Amino acid sequence: MLQAVGIEKRYGEKLLFEGLVWQIGLKERIGLVGPNGAGKSTLLSILAGRLEPDAGSVIVPKNVRLGLLAQDLSFDFTRTVLAEVLRASEELQALSVAIADAEQRLERADGASTEATLDEYSRLRDRFERLGGDTIEVEAKRVLGGLGFRDDQLQDPAVRFSGGWRMRIALARLLVSRPDILMLDEPTNHLDLESLAWLEGYIASYPGTVVTVSHDRTFLNRTVNRIAEIGPFGVKLYVGNYEDWLVARERERELIEKRADEQAAEIERIERFIDRFRSKATKAAAVQSRVKQLEKIERIEIGPVAKKMRGFRFPQPPRSGRTVAELKGVRKAYAEKVVYDGLNLAVERGQRIALVGVNGAGKSTLLKILAGVLPVEAGERVLGHNVNVGYYAQHQLDTLNPDHSVLEALADVADIETYPMIRGILGGFLFSGDDVEKPIRVLSGGEKARVALGRLLLRPVTLLLMDEPTNHLDLDSRGSLEDALRRYEGTLVVVSHDRYFMNAVCTHVLEVDTSASIPGRSAASKVSFYLGTYDEYLAKKEAEAVAEGGSPSKPGTTSIAAKAGAAPADTDDERARKRREAESRQRLHAETKHLKVEVARLETTIPTLEARLGEIDALLADPAVYAKGDAKGLLLERQDVIEKTEAAYARWAEIDAVIEAARART
Repeated sequence: MLQAVGIEKRYGEKLLFEGLVWQIGLKERIGLVGPNGAGKSTLLSILAGRLEPDAGSVIVPKNVRLGLLAQDLSFDFTRTVLAEVLRASEELQALSVAIADAEQRLERADGASTEATLDEYSRLRDRFERLGGDTIEVEAKRVLGGLGFRDDQLQDPAVRFSGGWRMRIALARLLVSRPDILMLDEPTNHLDLESLAWLEGYIASYPGTVVTVSHDRTFLNRTVNRIAEIGPFGVKLYVGNYEDWLVARERERELIEKRADEQAAEIERIERFIDRFRSKATKAAAVQSRVKQLEKIERIEIGPVAKKMRGFRFPQPPRSGRTVAELKGVRKAYAEKVVYDGLNLAVERGQRIALVGVNGAGKSTLLKILAGVLPVEAGERVLGHNVNVGYYAQHQLDTLNPDHSVLEALADVADIETYPMIRGILGGFLFSGDDVEKPIRVLSGGEKARVALGRLLLRPVTLLLMDEPTNHLDLDSRGSLEDALRRYEGTLVVVSHDRYFMNAVCTHVLEVDTSASIPGRSAASKVSFYLGTYDEYLAKKEAEAVAEGGSPSKPGTTSIAAKAGAAPADTDDERARKRREAESRQRLHAETKHLKVEVARLETTIPTLEARLGEIDALLADPAVYAKGDAKGLLLERQDVIEKTEAAYARWAEIDAVIEAARART
């Protein structure tokens, strides 16, 4: 469906990729992965025709339509939500105009022109209907509902909505347009858990090809059956989902490292043979053969390993009382909107709580109340014995002083005891050397997030409150944060849309629910505790729905077969070829196993003999040896060592010839 040939892209001195070749097929589900800055978004823009490559070309058949959800929104939002989404199909829009024009001409037509206009009108209507023109509004409302819009919001001007909701409108418009190749750049940003589950189900039944860039590992596991890893020299494809790719990548790297070690040992053995017998006329042919063999070897190179955050630990917190924080009769409202009314909540020592609920339910509000940064209209917040609080806000990055350097950002919160730790912490967060002097304003979102996390490590806290801590972090950095939080010995309350993260870290789920009002009070959110991981919470919610006689909503459970679209099975000829190759390798191994053992012994013996020969020569260079009468014994030993060394080399050459002959036969 699409071919990228010889694509190259640079930004100044930075090379993103060159010679990139990639073919995207029909109905594939591809996750595009790579470290931050690898060029994933850039590549999608090039494939979609929004950005020109420095070299190479993208070949797209004329009948294939492309659609891209970019991270930057490039259209205006002056129309209503529904009207903006209905602009999805430019062809349908054009057909609507043409049909209306034909209808007007039919009203005025007479005689011969009527028949021609009727034919045109019939052709236009047929095309309009085949493209779903009569049902597009129904589809648009279905998609908008799946992404969290209420019916009473569809006629509101899109400009009234926040950036996250505008991104949902852009996503809805793209989905309704149903391109043949759907390209999604971080589609899960700004989606709540219910909308995420809906999108997973939508992609599972999507009739076209889907290419996704996402830091949401659960989303990738449930929606892709191919992983495309991007690097400076192209795209490497793997069969399976994200977890399959992790396993395959690690196995592949271990295999390459093993092969590289074996090749290095082989090269060293050949070079030593050449050096040893280069000056011997009787070995000239053998030496020349080894030289040619060396030239033919294609050296195995291990690619650079992406820099990762080093493992880090949150400081050991002081031991608190059993109840860490308590809310008593709390009321919180924003103007007429009541968020909480009469809320009672106790957080106990050692709990790791995930706050979940639909967008707007009040999760971030609850976290701010617990942190003490948001006043309440009624009730009180009580901290337990020996409790101090650390708070990572959703917009923490915006609170960093843009004129401060990275080093100054941490120095601001350090005391006399922790100040010497700053550079070590920054090194662990990938800021070393001159990087610590960079001003905050030039950092990427991921770099700012690492600075904000680093500030939390400078004082021990009993209660850690985190609002979307994985935003802006790449996949490896998220893994480092998960490891640190699993080792954290304090109490944690976190708001996150990253289901993988919640399953890895949290032991309790606190659901914030706006669906039911509290009897005797104005409508407000209520909270319910669940023991277990996020997946266990989903299972309990499903069981509750079934017990109540309803149909389970199954949020987050939509998935596609991890192996869908796997590579075709080997043919009979291919299996026979592989069997013959395996049998040949087995025969070669059996035939040469004992010889390789002897070679290994010789490769230990020869350096020992050569080292002793060097020692003897050094002793014989000392006049005192001759004065003591020790020279004769050393000379005899020297001759013996030389003979043993020559014999060892001769045996090595003999074995090498036998092994080469065995390889030639197989």
